[in-house]
Amino acid sequence: MVNCGVLLWTMNMSVKKKLKSFLRSIRFKGNLVYIVDGAKWSIYWDGKNIVSCLNGGFGMKKILKGKIDTSYSGYKNKIVHLGSFHLFFECDDDVDISNISLSNKIILTIFHFDLTDSSRIERLLKKIEKIDLIHTSCSMTKEQLITSGVSKEKIVVVPLGVDLSAFKAIDKNQKKEIRKSLDLPQNRIVIGSFQKDGNGWEAGLQPKTIKGPDVFCDVIEKISKHHPVHVLLTGPARGYVVERLKKAKISYTYRYLSNYLDVVKFYQALDLYIIASRVEGGPKAVLESMACGVPFVSTKVGMVPDVVNDGKNGLVADVEDVSAIARNACRLIEKNNLRRKIIKQALCDVQKYDWKNISKEYYDKIYSKVI
Repeated sequence: MVNCGVLLWTMNMSVKKKLKSFLRSIRFKGNLVYIVDGAKWSIYWDGKNIVSCLNGGFGMKKILKGKIDTSYSGYKNKIVHLGSFHLFFECDDDVDISNISLSNKIILTIFHFDLTDSSRIERLLKKIEKIDLIHTSCSMTKEQLITSGVSKEKIVVVPLGVDLSAFKAIDKNQKKEIRKSLDLPQNRIVIGSFQKDGNGWEAGLQPKTIKGPDVFCDVIEKISKHHPVHVLLTGPARGYVVERLKKAKISYTYRYLSNYLDVVKFYQALDLYIIASRVEGGPKAVLESMACGVPFVSTKVGMVPDVVNDGKNGLVADVEDVSAIARNACRLIEKNNLRRKIIKQALCDVQKYDWKNISKEYYDKIYSKVI
């Protein structure tokens, strides 16, 4: 009789992973499988929050049974939701969407879309009939998808959410204590940037240009000529930004956080957040800043035109307009009344983006249509 343990040990890693995934799939009796990558970064937390809410977490009534996974191997008669565009091309060991059983309903999330990437557009359109619905988080990406040839009837817009039970505003005394615990200066303007903006998952010395790390550094250099600043960084692959700040002799703190929710106290330590991206699907930083009572300046990317009322709950500038971004940042630093007004309105407006509300939108606008 063959020892199953010995047999598994002798299999190559690819076969082991597929077998484990298959065993998980046949045991799972739910409706929804939300596919994430293995990085436990942004996509992972989207899936975790959506599934948790729909499963009855966060004090919600259970709507459907779901789970997250890194592979769609073996699943049948489920809603298979690919949480990002790159998973359409590459998901664990299954490199082709054709490997998903036709008995499943397939949802594909595309946060942002490059109209110049003809190869990906061609591959998407070639297999578009296999996808039941395409989800995106913003109107901007929806219009880009339509321009590329995707039928508007196939596209659903549901914004990103934020966990309002974790991301909260604090008072001045609490902010002072958090800065002390993080060893941040009390007498400087602390400006945040919490993202992955370098290529790869290592040092990130080569900038990921769509995230605008070069623009961010140019902006910080301009602000530093008028105000004493300290830059607070988190996220992987921040090497480019760190080197730029060192070269400009600008005070900074960089810490990589292994637990995503640790970022809450980093927001709470801030005076200001800056989003300098060229392309985004969100970013989450808009909602997280709003929820933590941190005023921000953002470029007109992703969800920003849908969420931000310029001058009311945030300040907005054109993509790559370094002068406008820096000027808006200085306005928030110098004008206390403007800061207070923006913070107050943002705290009000962000309530509708709680994951409890957004997950219900996922069900109403996406999952209920394909069950």
